[in-house]
Amino acid sequence: MTDIVGRVMEIRRFPVKSMAGELLSSVAVDALGIAGDRRIAVRDLETGKVVSAKQPKHAALLDCIAQLDHDELVVTMPDGRCFGADQRIELDAALSSLLGRPVRLDAATGDDGVYESYWPEIEGVVLSDVTLDFPVAMATGKGTFVDLAALHVVANSSLERLQALAPESTISVDRFRPGILVDGGSTDTFVENDWADRTATIGSAVIAFSTVAPRCVMTTVAQGDLPRDLGVLQSLVAHNRVNADGIGAFGCLGVYAEVTVPGTISVGDDVVLD
Repeated sequence: MTDIVGRVMEIRRFPVKSMAGELLSSVAVDALGIAGDRRIAVRDLETGKVVSAKQPKHAALLDCIAQLDHDELVVTMPDGRCFGADQRIELDAALSSLLGRPVRLDAATGDDGVYESYWPEIEGVVLSDVTLDFPVAMATGKGTFVDLAALHVVANSSLERLQALAPESTISVDRFRPGILVDGGSTDTFVENDWADRTATIGSAVIAFSTVAPRCVMTTVAQGDLPRDLGVLQSLVAHNRVNADGIGAFGCLGVYAEVTVPGTISVGDDVVLD
């Protein structure tokens, strides 16, 4: 029995890990996820680690905008300077200045090491006030700088529910950085919790939802007009604490997925659970 649980509201692509990205009307997806998504990252030349805004000292990356122009990367810095594909040396220098340490852009090659993630002190979760190194693409094919799975899906109704539960916070999809935002579902629950371990057809693609998405410090850091707000994560821990894949309790919102049948996904496509 199939069940239409919503429609694709937005497709978001982030060409560079931890930078702001771009909205798309349609995109191809395959085993590595959204075409062109997180295929590039900033790498620390001293440590060799991938630079991520999951370490708040690197949160300035969130105010950089990465876009693909005919598959060529264009990055706009927070001060408005724009660097094209033929200006990588200048862009690396600008990013090094922004982050206060020598860095360069790297393309994913298949064995791309680790990134540093800080987990703030919050009672009731398995990771609290600790900094850990995590490998990129933990549960999907290599060749991408995603954190865990090929796709990350969030329902707009869950954002609305969290906003109702945390009225003093500003809840924005920008804090959660999904590739696919779905319009649909009840605001009485975090609907993606019920999608885990099910398959879905979206457009001509078939995806397999895996686990709900544990949320981290990235949801709390300042970016653009959004202020720093630890209350976002505290509210998720209070109202949607989930034991994720048996590894411990996390505040969760959204769901991860792998692409089992490549295809094209477009804004307006039904999300049909199988």
